[in-house]
Amino acid sequence: MTNTQSELGPLLAEGKTKRIYAHPEDTTLVYILSKDQITAGDGARRNEIAGKSRWSTLTTANVFRLLNEAHIATHFVELVNDTTMLVKRCTMLPIEQVQRRIATGSYLKRHSEVSEGTHFDPVLVETFL
Repeated sequence: MTNTQSELGPLLAEGKTKRIYAHPEDTTLVYILSKDQITAGDGARRNEIAGKSRWSTLTTANVFRLLNEAHIATHFVELVNDTTMLVKRCTMLPIEQVQRRIATGSYLKRHSEVSEGTHFDPVLVETFL
């Protein structure tokens, strides 16, 4: 599959780092295509890193394979190519997880007691609902 629009169904959703397309024949499946885009500052800054979509997709697919092998159900069906996964259509839980090595951006707005540039060791993990 080369990810041409004609091979995919309509675009269902687009976020900062992924596009979701309907499967052209099976309404229980969708394609998730990763982008080379990275964001910072709650999406205020955007850049592209060539090849990021490939590494993101392969890493994500491997995590889902490990979960499935451990009998933890996921939506993952198969890796279509280096930037595309076929998954079961589902309702996404609106949870975002952010890992920070350095205090900057929106973190400082919520934590005025922390100085900009403070290093977190171990990495700080924030979960947003």
